[in-house]
Amino acid sequence: MLWLNSTVFSYPSNYFSDNFKSVDHLYKQRYYHPEEAKPFHSSIASLNAQDKKCLVRTRLRIKSGDYNWVSCSIAVYSDQMIYYIVARDITDSVLFERRLVYQAGHDALTG
Repeated sequence: MLWLNSTVFSYPSNYFSDNFKSVDHLYKQRYYHPEEAKPFHSSIASLNAQDKKCLVRTRLRIKSGDYNWVSCSIAVYSDQMIYYIVARDITDSVLFERRLVYQAGHDALTG
């Protein structure tokens, strides 16, 4: 069973619970950004054996087809075969952080 906070992705609230029964469905349907699909899937696979929780920062595809940066809190309960993934949109924060990093290394007058 898979539960996701679908409002982050601009889908109806029951979209993921009705259409995806495992994290593999997200992987196969390419909801992850292509550069981050395998690392994200590997993170979840490593959690399966340990019933742990983790926080992952990645990009996921929203309904419009664009990718948003999200902070995913993931909890795996393998004995119940349940994944809880709660994603929080952090796109604005990531873009602001990147702008600050750029500005820190560039002069405002000369670029």
